[in-house]
Amino acid sequence: MRCKKAVGIFLPDIRGESSTFTGAALTRSHMKKVFPLISERHKPARVAEQVKGDVRKYLKRERKKKLAEEFDYWDFDCRTGKSANEAVSCHEKEIGKALDAALTGNWTEIYIEILSKQAKRGKEE
Repeated sequence: MRCKKAVGIFLPDIRGESSTFTGAALTRSHMKKVFPLISERHKPARVAEQVKGDVRKYLKRERKKKLAEEFDYWDFDCRTGKSANEAVSCHEKEIGKALDAALTGNWTEIYIEILSKQAKRGKEE
């Protein structure tokens, strides 16, 4: 498999055709996943802690990525719910609360979507 270099990052060329990647394509990444809350081997509280750990690990990994010079920080657009259709927008700090609410509601699974984007802080007045 050949690799192509685009904006300082090596991207695999799976199709065998030339692809053009711009810096804008690399500024936004996402995690869209349905996490099961019922396990044969673990109690629901333990499964919830594993999901919270996965979310924390993803956020930490995204924050470590290099920002473009004109941006200050990584911003996250988050959604949680029973499914992708029923997901509602929430802040990244509220994902744990949404997960706890799913446990008390006896949900079998929870959908979590996190879209990361570069952002710039506004001026303080």
